[in-house]
Amino acid sequence: MKKSKSDVEKLKLDILDTAEALFLRKNYSEVNVREITEQLGITRTPLYYHFSSKLEIYTQVVERYLERKVELFRGIHHAEDAFFVKVKKDLALCSSQNIQETTLFSEIVTNPELAAILQKRRETFDQIYGLKRFSVQEAVKQGELREDVDPEEVVDSLYLIHFGLTEMCHCNYHTFSQEAVERLISQQIEGLKNQFGR
Repeated sequence: MKKSKSDVEKLKLDILDTAEALFLRKNYSEVNVREITEQLGITRTPLYYHFSSKLEIYTQVVERYLERKVELFRGIHHAEDAFFVKVKKDLALCSSQNIQETTLFSEIVTNPELAAILQKRRETFDQIYGLKRFSVQEAVKQGELREDVDPEEVVDSLYLIHFGLTEMCHCNYHTFSQEAVERLISQQIEGLKNQFGR
């Protein structure tokens, strides 16, 4: 029986979803095509109908992941919320996403085969940086931030906080509760208000 076009597309999405779940748990080099097919209960033939290699699967997984990430940040920074509400949402998203990304992107710097992925991640970072800068510029126009604020200084401060939160979340000798992370985010936002707010 011939499969319908929608069945074929559904299988492609199922392959990508399954592979993404694996790549979020295991390094690129630790995942193999057999694992993906076994989890889906299919042979390699339908997988290779859609993808020529594990690298192609990984590339599409990462592209989808990064597109969703940009859309999440676009949703935050183009919303009608007050600036510091956006900052709180941004920092919460950054800290949760970076935990996932640690494994997903663990080999992009050291594996030459993944150089294109590294470049795509850099481009995505630049897009998100631009969204945050836009949000700061709008906050200045709306009078939420001082007129003399340098938008890049504010965004760089957000990233400094973000990287600190990431270290906390990855700390292997102490576990920080979600409440502790949320409390720290609130404290950092108060610091940003004092430094850049009106």
